[in-house]
This record gives sequence, C-alpha cells and structure tokens, in this order.
Amino acid sequence: MATAASRSMETRVAMAMEESRSLETRTGRDEGRDEVREKAISFYLANLPKYISDKEHWLECRNYGHVVDAYIAKKRDKQGRRFAFARFIKVRNIEKMLKSLNYLKLRGMKISVNLAKFNKRGNGIDEKKVEEQPS
Repeated sequence: MATAASRSMETRVAMAMEESRSLETRTGRDEGRDEVREKAISFYLANLPKYISDKEHWLECRNYGHVVDAYIAKKRDKQGRRFAFARFIKVRNIEKMLKSLNYLKLRGMKISVNLAKFNKRGNGIDEKKVEEQPS
C-alpha cells in the first residue's frame, strides 16, 4: 500500500514530467531546443548525497526556478564526492540565484553551487553572455 508521502512524490514527479513535455510542445521538439539551450544557465552542484535519485534532484531544483535539465554525473569529483548539473531558464539575476541555490540541502547535506564552467557540449561558457542576461 502506497503511503501519502510516496503518492505525493509520484504526483510531483508526474507534474514535473508534464511541465517538461509542455515546454517541448510549446517550443517544438527540435526547432526550439537550440533557443532554450542558448538561454539556459547551467549550475554545478557539488557534495551530493550518495543515494540521491535524478527525480529527487530535479524536484528540489524546481523549487528554485524553471528547470530544463538536471543531471547527476556518474563520475566523482577529485575528492570522491558526487556532483550534478542543473540548467534553468528565465533566470533574471544570476548572483541572486546562486545565493539561493547555496541554501539547497538534499537529504540533509548542504550542497555547494557555482556557475558551470562548461556547457553541455563541453565548450567553455562565454562569461560576457552570462553577464548580458536580462535583469
């Protein structure tokens, strides 16, 4: 028998997936993705708990803005800790977003957050483009 907490989590996951599908429908599956990629701001999240799932990561990040991608790396950082990335659109103030994300806790562990140094394709992020985001 499913508990109320698990039903609540299932509902939140279903809503997140529907929101994601809605974004794809509005932008067109292929034609609008490049535009979303260009406008998305990527954040690097370090010190993730050992057993966090992609769904939990996505749902927590959703509390801070419009998430278009959330990814937990299979590899570990130099200290052996897990890390992840989250990409947001409609970020008005990057510094304010960084400050709020640095209060993020996943399963009781404080997560440290920085702007990602590379985009999803492995290219360096142009600092000027990031600074030119609308306020």
